[in-house]
Amino acid sequence: MKLKVNKIIFPVFFITLLGFLYVFNSSENENYSVKINKMRSTDSPKAEQQSVKGREEYLFTMLRDPKTNRIPDDVVYREMKFTENIKNKGLRKTNADLITWKEAGPKDVGGRTRALGVDIRDAKIVLAGGVSGGIWKTTDKGSTWKLKFTTTQVLSVSSLVQDIRAGHEDTWYAATGEFIGNSATKTGAAFRGAGIYKSVDNGDTWQLLPKDDDVTLWDSPLDYISKIAINPVTGSLFIASNGYGILKSTDGGINGDIVLGDNNSYCELDIAANGTMVATLSEATNSSSAPSKVGVWMSQDDGVNWTDVTPVDYPVGLGYNRAVAAIAPSNTDVCYVLVEIDDDNDDNRIFKINLASNSSVDLSANLPDFSGSGKYKSQGSYNMLIAVKPDDENFVLIGGTNIYRSFDGFATPLTQLDKDWIGGYDPEGGSWVNSHPDIHSFAFEPGFPARVWIGHDGGLSYASKITGLKGIDFSTAFSWTNKNKGYNVTQVYHVAIPRAAGDNRIMAGTQDNGTPYFKFDGSTILESRDVSSGDGSYCYFGEDKAYVSTQNGSMIQLGYVTAGDVPSIFSSTGGVTYAFIHPSDATNQYFINPFAVDPTGETVLYYPAGTSIWRNKQIKNFQPSSGGWDGQSFGWVKQAALEIEAGYRYSAINVSNENSSHVLYFAAYNASASPKIFRLDNADVVDAAAVDISISALPAGSFINEIEINPLNSNEIIVVATNYNIIGLYHSIDGGSTYSAIEANLAGDEGRGPSLRSAKILPTPSGTIYLVGTSVGLFSTLYLDGANTVWQQEGADIIGNVVVASLDARTSDNYVAVGTHGRGVFTGTAKTIVGIKQLDELPTSYTLSQNYPNPFNPTTNIRYSVPVASNVSLKIFNTNGEEVSEIVNQYMGAGTFEASWNGTNSRGAKVASGAYIYTLRAGDFVQTKKMIMLK
Repeated sequence: MKLKVNKIIFPVFFITLLGFLYVFNSSENENYSVKINKMRSTDSPKAEQQSVKGREEYLFTMLRDPKTNRIPDDVVYREMKFTENIKNKGLRKTNADLITWKEAGPKDVGGRTRALGVDIRDAKIVLAGGVSGGIWKTTDKGSTWKLKFTTTQVLSVSSLVQDIRAGHEDTWYAATGEFIGNSATKTGAAFRGAGIYKSVDNGDTWQLLPKDDDVTLWDSPLDYISKIAINPVTGSLFIASNGYGILKSTDGGINGDIVLGDNNSYCELDIAANGTMVATLSEATNSSSAPSKVGVWMSQDDGVNWTDVTPVDYPVGLGYNRAVAAIAPSNTDVCYVLVEIDDDNDDNRIFKINLASNSSVDLSANLPDFSGSGKYKSQGSYNMLIAVKPDDENFVLIGGTNIYRSFDGFATPLTQLDKDWIGGYDPEGGSWVNSHPDIHSFAFEPGFPARVWIGHDGGLSYASKITGLKGIDFSTAFSWTNKNKGYNVTQVYHVAIPRAAGDNRIMAGTQDNGTPYFKFDGSTILESRDVSSGDGSYCYFGEDKAYVSTQNGSMIQLGYVTAGDVPSIFSSTGGVTYAFIHPSDATNQYFINPFAVDPTGETVLYYPAGTSIWRNKQIKNFQPSSGGWDGQSFGWVKQAALEIEAGYRYSAINVSNENSSHVLYFAAYNASASPKIFRLDNADVVDAAAVDISISALPAGSFINEIEINPLNSNEIIVVATNYNIIGLYHSIDGGSTYSAIEANLAGDEGRGPSLRSAKILPTPSGTIYLVGTSVGLFSTLYLDGANTVWQQEGADIIGNVVVASLDARTSDNYVAVGTHGRGVFTGTAKTIVGIKQLDELPTSYTLSQNYPNPFNPTTNIRYSVPVASNVSLKIFNTNGEEVSEIVNQYMGAGTFEASWNGTNSRGAKVASGAYIYTLRAGDFVQTKKMIMLK
């Protein structure tokens, strides 16, 4: 979109988020015991401020550029360019995948949803957008969902709208860029969008509209968009832009102008069926100068002229933040406005405005103020919603952490629990069945004004009769239905799978959705259950116990139930054995705090906290139901010899597999000094100091998120540092005595590559696969060659460019799990790898040598040389010219290589004896030779 804009906006570095969620009840609708209080996520109204701050600091520490102490302003643009370069260089060819990938789930959890719309012509068609999961569509009213964004499009959807004019109904627009709330690339910079996407086929495909501003700075109204709307009379497109005001486009989003506002941090609008528009402009600003206009404004001429309709009692002068407006569809002279003034003091106001007379009533005294979690909370403008029932100007819904309804337009206070409070948390401290806290979006079903869709931090819910009454038993569902089946926008922090071949159990610690446990056999995803509550974190499948953790390092040990299932400690069905096991004296844990169970015998647990490493050698002896959310002291010993100096804080820990036992690696972060890495052999029994194996090349302030150990060789490790603008990937084959930087082509042009998040070493019978998770997807290679390593994207058309936060794998059947922050979990099994080895020779030209031996049976070797990095294909044909097998298909660095062929076709079947042709294609080079197979 070409925009007429002349102003400078100062980037946001101060946004404090108080909004997210808590825990979404599983589709099994388990009843919960009142004896155990659930862990509240950091987005709960009762979350301690210290916990909220800890999450902010953790995410910022992970991602900031250590030199500038800020996340790069142009992070979205540079990652878009990086992924485009991947495509151009042939590094994202799915036929070159080393692993066959499938989407694994969870199928019923969902995630934060700010964009929501029901097709005006067919209520079975619904579109929804996850803030890091893209646009999804259902054609059967939520029974099934399909992702409609490609895997390469920017997934940060913040709003969407349908053009409901006759003949235009197939046109939709989707806005990107969440100003507050996204944990995938924050903190210090909000999650910038790519602009506006447009669909002309009813949401099946989407194209990004042109954007002509400097994409490396926050200098465009299209960077952060809170609301997008269409005037149903004129078809004009209106955009509420954070930091810029209200924009208008009359040509379908190609060109646009700012028509109201300027430096307002928050802008919102609503448009009635007759074209009446109401916009809200905040006093809060991110500029060096105050906004020229604030308050509430109305236009009845398509945004050409605006009338100030700000209520007399509106909190002008108090620096108020976000405000949301809703015009009553049945009486467009009536508009309700909900405004946040000061979240620290839970100060919110609600007004009813008569647009015809420009008069208003302050109804703020009637906002809900129930005890416990029952007070209306907008959490720093994070979750705010107001809606009016299409056929009743007095039936008003408001959403914050909870959802409430008024039958009389808030003319009287909301005081009846069994009538007014209908979703989010419930008075007993849990959450409503099939409803989730933190409400963001809504859509009434066309033609049925009592039917409502709600978007929240747990995904999607549907009420078939929003006016229905209920009893006072809060364990009984109101009228909400979970609509998340197949809507996989879950934000994963950590994923785990068992070590036994064929075991289809999965756990994933997730943002605000606890730890979903579920099964996936490659074709069927079973329903999940949350086994931890809170913000899920690290998790581990043991032989006889499962281990899960929540924010700030709280840990639970769970005994398995029927068929090895992981139970929820809140289940009322009985038979659940559990213990809260983290060391009660541990302090200064990270928001997502690691732990490591020694897989050899599974009797030892290591737990980093602040400057300390704790060890427990009696983890099989925790007493059932012992401890609490504060942990316990049984068996825990702080390792005095591993205490690190002040200023450091342990950030990563891992212990070697039973094939090379009891070697402990751990790392520590310091904001102003280089990170430290240590190795301790026989860590299960010794109390000695560890060996310092730090990487001198890592700059001060680098955050080490993972130390991956080869499960068959404890001397081979990969170290992952997550910050932007550093070389953060290192490999050692001698236990950390020496390192080689292997980020290579992942560093991007001028070192402006993605953030690295995770790594996995997977030895297979036919070769070792190295995997790296990044902020733009998953990458693999078979060969580590320092700066010459060539990483190729895995699952480009399945996993795509989503943040890959965590990886787990097992050698028993070469199975891999990928935890993404926005698209849930993917799994796959490594393919049989054709043997390719790199030789020491450095070629000066392309060559293809005669195979040897020749004739051969059963295997032959083919040597070839590539003088410059190229896409390389080596195919086998029969004498009829039919392709038999492609034994090489990948982007390869310069070198001389030798590939082996075992005389099988692409299906793995043995071929007949006779003559065969093999052809090498590399760059513009093509050469063919003949070989003979004998039997």
